[in-house]
Amino acid sequence: MARVEENAGYKNDTSENSLSPRHQHFSLDERRPHMANRRPDYEVFTSRKGSDDKTYYTRLGAAWNVSNDGISIKLDALPVSGELVMFPPKNDD
Repeated sequence: MARVEENAGYKNDTSENSLSPRHQHFSLDERRPHMANRRPDYEVFTSRKGSDDKTYYTRLGAAWNVSNDGISIKLDALPVSGELVMFPPKNDD
């Protein structure tokens, strides 16, 4: 039986059949198993200007290219500024 939620006068059918495959609810492990086994395509940072006018970066997480030209981002912290910068990882080779 479908569960129906009331939200500001609107009814939202949240049954699995009513959601498109893109919007169905999955656990992170079900939806992104590749992330744990793959090196990130990007490193995610926040930036700030120092008093010496230099830009300083703080690493916040990682990002992976996914299907349909998407990017999946995993953050370990949230930026205070709300702004993110992504760079390809540096080669340590």
